[in-house]
Amino acid sequence: MDLDELLARGAIHDVLTRYFIGLDTRRPDLIGSCFSEDIEAVYEGVHVASGHAALMDFFSGKKRGDFVTDLVDLQRSTHAIGNVSYDIQGDRALTETGCLAHLIDLPGGKLRMRTRGLRYRDELRRTGERWLICRREHILDWSRDDDVKICNPV
Repeated sequence: MDLDELLARGAIHDVLTRYFIGLDTRRPDLIGSCFSEDIEAVYEGVHVASGHAALMDFFSGKKRGDFVTDLVDLQRSTHAIGNVSYDIQGDRALTETGCLAHLIDLPGGKLRMRTRGLRYRDELRRTGERWLICRREHILDWSRDDDVKICNPV
């Protein structure tokens, strides 16, 4: 592996990390900074967005389309990146990222923690010094629901 590939891996990993930090801190600016203007996004088998604005509408809940999720009033989340594979070919890259997501919501007014095993298959493109996700597939492998107690309220 040469220096260019190591630098590309670092920059790509930064994009992936920034996305999860944006989700967990509710920072749409961070989330949006990860995607190209022509992003195509599929979440759990449902095409949810063509274009940056449509994807941001999906994340904000303004436009959910045919995507079915039963997260209700999301209170907190933690996404932990697992294994990442990289296939870098010049200014294009394919990645697959494993992720463990803990989501706390309020269905029926009762706290619930949903733990999910996820995979993200991304195609990224380098423009100048920036890498951006131009195609994303979010895959749910498994999910578990539990009651939860918040020990440190914000």
